[in-house]
Amino acid sequence: MAENFLKELPLTTSDKVRQFIFNNVKNKNRARYIANRTDGLFDYSGFNLGEEAGNLTGSGIAEGNIFNTGKGLGLLALGTVDPTRGKANKLLQPIYNKAKSVIKSPFSVKKISGSPYGIFKKADETKAVNKYVNTVKKGISGSDWYEKGGKSILKLSDDNPKLANKFAENLATTSAGTGVSPNLAFSIKGHNQAIVGDKIITGRFPKTMGKQIDEIYNTNKYASGQKRIPFADQLATGGGFYSKKSGQANRAVHDIWDGRAWGYTDPSGKPITRGFTPVEHKWMDTQMNKVINKLNKNKVGGKTDWTPGQAQAASWTGAKIDAGLVSPNNAAFSYKEAFPDNYAFQSRETIPGIETGHMKGLIDEPLDVRQAYDREVTNLLYDKQGRDKISKGVGLLTDTSIPTTGYFKGQFNPSRQSKVAVGREKGTPFIDASSEKLLNATEGSYGLLTAQDAAAWHYLAPNKVALKNSTIAELNLGKTLSQDQAKELNNINKTLMKKYKLKYDPIAVVGSDTGVRLIDTTKKNSAFNKNFAQEIKEISSNFGTNANDIKFGTGSGNYFEMNEYVKNINPESKSKIIDSLDNTLPGLANKMNELDIKFAKEYGYDLSPVILTIRKAISTDGLKGLTALIASGAVPSVVASEINPLLEKHDN
Repeated sequence: MAENFLKELPLTTSDKVRQFIFNNVKNKNRARYIANRTDGLFDYSGFNLGEEAGNLTGSGIAEGNIFNTGKGLGLLALGTVDPTRGKANKLLQPIYNKAKSVIKSPFSVKKISGSPYGIFKKADETKAVNKYVNTVKKGISGSDWYEKGGKSILKLSDDNPKLANKFAENLATTSAGTGVSPNLAFSIKGHNQAIVGDKIITGRFPKTMGKQIDEIYNTNKYASGQKRIPFADQLATGGGFYSKKSGQANRAVHDIWDGRAWGYTDPSGKPITRGFTPVEHKWMDTQMNKVINKLNKNKVGGKTDWTPGQAQAASWTGAKIDAGLVSPNNAAFSYKEAFPDNYAFQSRETIPGIETGHMKGLIDEPLDVRQAYDREVTNLLYDKQGRDKISKGVGLLTDTSIPTTGYFKGQFNPSRQSKVAVGREKGTPFIDASSEKLLNATEGSYGLLTAQDAAAWHYLAPNKVALKNSTIAELNLGKTLSQDQAKELNNINKTLMKKYKLKYDPIAVVGSDTGVRLIDTTKKNSAFNKNFAQEIKEISSNFGTNANDIKFGTGSGNYFEMNEYVKNINPESKSKIIDSLDNTLPGLANKMNELDIKFAKEYGYDLSPVILTIRKAISTDGLKGLTALIASGAVPSVVASEINPLLEKHDN
């Protein structure tokens, strides 16, 4: 019998296919590739397993090999495919049927619908809940992740729930497969493109996500998807601006990290990397209710009011700690901590420039008088939280400004740095075109309104650059730049001008939250530019700061004088910026005139009729009033120059 069986034992189907491929495909590498893919298909379908079971069982019986017979019967019992071949079929079938009835297939025990592998009964669900609770405890420092992020969004959105909701939905849209920092950068870029009216192209899938963000901002649609909807809703709930009538604020956000905390893996047992099915979302929702009850019952973290968002945020943090991707010290990194890396600084002084001839004499007054005027202007142009009204008026995400010392052409005056969120061009440290338009327009408007000789903004990108390519350096002085420190830097600039034979300051000095930013104003590859890092290190030693603590980098910036204000505002553009400015500037222009007339009368300063007339035109008819005024010839050429193309289009 054994001899007859062995004679009938053929090559497996897989063997025959491989033999055929290698006999007919000349390129052996190609043949190997096709053969391996075919083997994979046979393995996936269970075909090879079935044949192996039949061969093992048949040969084991024929040879009297109990070990092979047992292995074969075990495979047969799994119920793959009918494995028997030829005459062996009659012999093996009764044995196969008996094995099938005795040996229970593990695949016949079904896991609970929607659960991870290994969840077969209620006791397994209880274990999964307990494991999840332990992950929450490990990451409890991140439980307020949505609260921190949501409150930051609301603050930067001018406490406007409608704008904050749009940005939260925007964040949800670009969140897939990204960390906190790139997710935020993508969304800021999309936000600025939306408020300018430019085409939105951002995110990992720029065209698709851009279209979705456009619908959020312009058609009042919400983010979609079982992960995105609760993500936006949790941010809104945490920030206190949730307003949907039928949202999903009661659901946790089941991203891959939450799924891993629940024990989901791919078929090979590796951590899951895909999204979840509706049935899996439902299972996790059900288990989350049990988690919340357990957290509240045990007063975990001293709380009895846990929410799904807080529990998921803590488990997300704990899962990342377990994966070794974050340390417990910085595991709770949220949008609140990420926003500052995206801030551009807008340099804002209030004392009118010498060249404008406005409020003549004020710039030479003692510091206390200039500070008194600065307080009056600040109360007009900034809100109670120190946010710049012009920037937030156009929709820029605007944070509290920095009171510091202004330094311009040897003059030292009270100043502020207005902080606004900007996007970056993909893969570069430079801001995107829409953000640049917004900065130029708002900075030009401020310079025009406050009669400044010049306007400027800059952005220090978080991207790491080689020291030789750095153009911006930030020194940590423990607190913002003082007037005495600004004067010392003025003297250093004079020395550097002589050393490098320059006719202008090689370093622009800008106060920051905890010190000063020093910006290279020279051309690329100039002698000073090549020695920028070394010169900064020497300046650092003069201020007693550690050279290792200097933050070197690069980024974007612009400086323009009053003859370019209108060009940078560009009131004839089709941009939404102009409509936004027209909603903000008229009231501010009128109040600035009232303030200056009052202050000049009290201190005896001369007022510029041109500045008063410009403000009057803006207060009466917005930026259209300004362009009409320029076209009439009532404004000196120093203000009107470089906008001839604009004037040619203007209908007088």
